[in-house]
Amino acid sequence: MEGLIAGHSLTFLTRATGKDKGYVIKTRDLALEYGYIELASSDCKQRQYKSGAKLLPPFPEALFPLKDGRAEREPETDVLLAPSREWIKERVEVGWSPQTIFEELSAAVPRSNFYRYLRRHGLSDASKLSRNVMELIQRQASVCRSIGASFLM
Repeated sequence: MEGLIAGHSLTFLTRATGKDKGYVIKTRDLALEYGYIELASSDCKQRQYKSGAKLLPPFPEALFPLKDGRAEREPETDVLLAPSREWIKERVEVGWSPQTIFEELSAAVPRSNFYRYLRRHGLSDASKLSRNVMELIQRQASVCRSIGASFLM
């Protein structure tokens, strides 16, 4: 910003900072948008900038708010698995293991993305609960069988 206010060209700023021209242009556009600099003169060859109405913040403070584009868009896995969501939910409630559900899926998604999808939509906890209940029932039945067999002898 200070280089633009001082009248340096974009080429000079790219060499001085070691950043590419796209980065410098993006920073210039953001500075114009947030009011840190204003257009002083618009020559055909070189534009001149001056300080804007807004002062630059002290050094450790960020000039522009951080925008994380990843958080704003929906994950690709959600888009691919949206038609199968009810099917997955039914299988989880019945007690299928997540591995079996993944193997029976018609959509092609990486395994790790599928497990993240389950966690993100709260389906992984239900699958663990169902599986633990089924294991508990099976264990109790086998214990009863072994106890019953020992009494018969």
